[in-house]
Amino acid sequence: MKLFYLIRKYAFFRFLIFSFVIGGILVGIIFFSRSTIHTNTITAVFPQVAVPGERITVVGKGFGQGSIHSWLMIGDNKIKSDRCIEWTDTKIVFEAPDTLYEDILYVVAKNKQGNAVMLVNQAVFPINSEHTASENLPFIDSLDANIGNVGDLISIHGKNFGHTRNASVVLFTGTQNTVYAQNAAKGAVLTGTECSESDFDYEFWSDRELRIRVPDAADTGNVVIITEAGVSNPVPFRLKNKYGTKTYTDTRTYRLVSEVEITDFLAEAPNTFFLRIPLPQKTETQRVVTINSVQPEPFVPSYQGASLYRFHNVESGNKIQIRQEYSVSRSRVETNVDVVSLRAASRNNLLLYAAYTESDDFLPADNAVIKKVCWQIIGHETNPYIKAKRIYNFLISDIKVRESRAADAGRSIITALEEKNGSSYDLALLFCTLARAAGVPAIPTAGLLVDREQKAVLHWWAEFYVNGFGWVPADPALASGIPFDTGVADKSRWYFGNLDAYHIAFSRGYQSQAPMLPNGKTTEKVRSYAFRSIWEEATPNISGYSALWRIPKITDVY
Repeated sequence: MKLFYLIRKYAFFRFLIFSFVIGGILVGIIFFSRSTIHTNTITAVFPQVAVPGERITVVGKGFGQGSIHSWLMIGDNKIKSDRCIEWTDTKIVFEAPDTLYEDILYVVAKNKQGNAVMLVNQAVFPINSEHTASENLPFIDSLDANIGNVGDLISIHGKNFGHTRNASVVLFTGTQNTVYAQNAAKGAVLTGTECSESDFDYEFWSDRELRIRVPDAADTGNVVIITEAGVSNPVPFRLKNKYGTKTYTDTRTYRLVSEVEITDFLAEAPNTFFLRIPLPQKTETQRVVTINSVQPEPFVPSYQGASLYRFHNVESGNKIQIRQEYSVSRSRVETNVDVVSLRAASRNNLLLYAAYTESDDFLPADNAVIKKVCWQIIGHETNPYIKAKRIYNFLISDIKVRESRAADAGRSIITALEEKNGSSYDLALLFCTLARAAGVPAIPTAGLLVDREQKAVLHWWAEFYVNGFGWVPADPALASGIPFDTGVADKSRWYFGNLDAYHIAFSRGYQSQAPMLPNGKTTEKVRSYAFRSIWEEATPNISGYSALWRIPKITDVY
């Protein structure tokens, strides 16, 4: 009673109680948002328009191996992992429930919810094969926000988007394609920035509504949706550029040849041999990648960033020769970041932050030595851009850069840090590891550096992510003065935030892959032009062979 009397009599007590209530609500919101970080991701569902009882396959990653703490949710239906036909870390197979209508499907793995997709009953939404292409064209009614920054979540409303994304994309075309609608039907090529799966830009996809994030390198212009039926109408969108700008110039096209020889097989039938040949990756600075010729034809032309080859019953003494030719268009990127305006604690895309601040064997961000050095470098700094700059300055001043050598194959980046010397591989991975330890998303890139005489050498560099701005490049090895002429005068300053057009990327981040064979022997090529866990794979009946992987060669630049 005394409390109520004080509340009625004194404004101060009323303000105090109000503050506690509001504080409690805010704490609840923060707790809930953190608790809903997706730890698994659905990339595809086959089929997405189904009938009750039909087998459905969910493909993705992070599902785990199934337990009492893992299940599927389809609308209000809960399907436990032990009731599924198959449950692995990358695939789930189950039967569509009898109550299926148009429901949201998501995976709960170890009590953590993943992203959502739509699952539709074919009887409710039948597929009419007699519809014309024009009737099936995607159409955008509206965006819930026509202005935003990189990473902002926007909803797109309309029709004919498809019940599953499959190969469909959302494209930010920029101002250069404002009149595309009249030309798209005539075969005009649309250019722009696609929403990225690796950046978790696709949050929700249904036939009438999409939720996507403004992708890195997006520009003011139009938003369009491209499905197998065709291209949607354009809807204007303006990028705020609140935190700075990116400029792409000096675009050049490289012709490359990649060759692999496998000889001296020791084998008995039956046997199987797989090869995964890395392909140049499509990025915002490397927007056009074309495979010109392939000899022989691969088993799967593009599989997890590589061409997949399969050979059955290889005989002893057999020889395998593979030759691939590519064209890659690469641009110079320069960034101008408004450092003061960056908010240290802002993390719009929680999935991205969770993925690219994670510690693992490749980037051991939680290693005691890494954490100690990270603290010594950044101290109490909270601005992510300044954190990354301090790490970059530390590496170029304290680590002596040298050429990569064969003896480095089994060398840890912790050793490079302690011994204060290393190659561009060590500096790129150290930058990303220290950045992740500091809470800044970072990812290393593997590929080639092409000099002015068209000679290609192995090279590794890095990117870090700034919320609201996007990915920012950094090449501490070039900044440290490796003997390579790129035409940049002040390398130590320029290669933080900028990158020339002499870099060709074959992978961003480490691709940890599942083997194709249950009892196969896999081979990894460490410190090569791509970060991949599997390059070669053979059944036990192949007891030996010799492999020659040539560094991709530049044949022309224009």
